[in-house]
Amino acid sequence: MEKGEEKIPEGFIEAVKFVCDNADVVFDILNRLLEDYLLGKDIRKNLRSFKKKNKNVFLIIREILNKSEIVENWLSNIELEEDKRWIFSKLANYSILKDEFNAIWFEEHEFINPITTTEVDYEYNEELQIPFIEVRALSFGKEILYFKEPLDYLLWLIANLTEKSLESLEEFSDKPIREDAISFMREIQEIIVEKSKQMLNILNNLTTAKKKVMNDDYRNNTNKISQD
Repeated sequence: MEKGEEKIPEGFIEAVKFVCDNADVVFDILNRLLEDYLLGKDIRKNLRSFKKKNKNVFLIIREILNKSEIVENWLSNIELEEDKRWIFSKLANYSILKDEFNAIWFEEHEFINPITTTEVDYEYNEELQIPFIEVRALSFGKEILYFKEPLDYLLWLIANLTEKSLESLEEFSDKPIREDAISFMREIQEIIVEKSKQMLNILNNLTTAKKKVMNDDYRNNTNKISQD
């Protein structure tokens, strides 16, 4: 095995053999799941059952739906008949089910309604004179949170969550944390810092502009009183 090459996990080869020997059964299950999904039915109960019976097969399909290069490398490093490789290429055609497979995987790892997408809109409230932010949080296509509030309230929430995130890092600083997670958090934090600087700059400019308007109004009123 070359340096840096991913080790083929236990059970992978057996799962590949199962898929090859039972391709018709596997595709029949996926076709029924797809049909129910397109009809708007909840397929997660059936997916949990499928995963319970064939965990490694479930994991292979999930990785293929997520276009995982790791699985492609594993497949290329095992003895697999050429006339069987089409099976795994065809599995990618069910990519519309990717979020459903991912949702079941996240459940196993103790995620609860992980936010995978946000839909954000904003408008200016003339009466309160402040922007309002409308947020819909989705977990694999399903809305799990909705709120609409003024920008200052939202920034308070962000500050509060940032403080709690800091507390969690301090609390578990003596625990091993994955290097990829550290790298991702650092990248996100740098974005937050940069965007915060931009926001502060805009807010400072707004304050300066407001003071100028107030001073101009005061001078105009003073001049008017003097003339009277």
